[in-house]
Amino acid sequence: MKIIEVSKIRNFGWNFTDEYIKKIYILYLYAISGRNPQIATYKNLQNDLEEYIKSTPIPPRYQSTVNAKTLRQLSVLEDYGIINLNTFANNEGWNNVYNHFFTNLGVAFSHYCKIRIDLVSHINSNKINDRQQNKIMNELDQILADFIVIFLSNLVSSDDYKNYFKLYTILLETIDLYGTLEEDMFYLIATEINNSVAHDQILEEVKLLKNKKLELRKNGIPNNAWNYSTSDLIRGKILVQIKDRDKGKLLIASKNKNYSKFKKVLGNEQ
Repeated sequence: MKIIEVSKIRNFGWNFTDEYIKKIYILYLYAISGRNPQIATYKNLQNDLEEYIKSTPIPPRYQSTVNAKTLRQLSVLEDYGIINLNTFANNEGWNNVYNHFFTNLGVAFSHYCKIRIDLVSHINSNKINDRQQNKIMNELDQILADFIVIFLSNLVSSDDYKNYFKLYTILLETIDLYGTLEEDMFYLIATEINNSVAHDQILEEVKLLKNKKLELRKNGIPNNAWNYSTSDLIRGKILVQIKDRDKGKLLIASKNKNYSKFKKVLGNEQ
């Protein structure tokens, strides 16, 4: 039996949870605050952002922790198409990009973030029947899903995330072949992408795993990549998570239009 050691799998740390939506909105408030500081390093940016948060009365519903870890992940937001760091990254000074920190897409998404935060806060503080609440949240979630498809489409077109293009492509092909994606399948696919294994060979190994002719060894490596790497596919209404009594969490294709839309982005559907 073939044996493959699971490697630690990189994830980029941003997921579109309500907490991260607040972080993005705070960054947007900072960007339009008019402070216009002369900043040339991420450390100076961090200090100025922290000073802005301390000195600005931000309503509680928008508050979130925006720290050094958040700022280290800004490049992902750029690859999503939300912000622009090009000039800043070239050390030409923060003031040169300050007024264009958020792209047009980023500005539109920031307005959505505010609407979502406000409506969720209103729902939580007022007596709204379940039917109305579900209708509001379903509409908000669909808009978020549509944004996520755009963000992921931008991400997979970036040279820095070629492995994610390959990962998403093989994940969706596996679901098309077998109807579901199991957690072990995900770890096998992600590990072999890290090992630069060819596309067709990975699919062949998935088949071996499915037929119990391949064994995965995780060796106790703590790894939350399964949740991180698939959560936005779920929030983007590309995939749906279900539970199986024997196999645990499984992913299946969503019936939402976003499944076929993202497949077209990956080139898997005409």
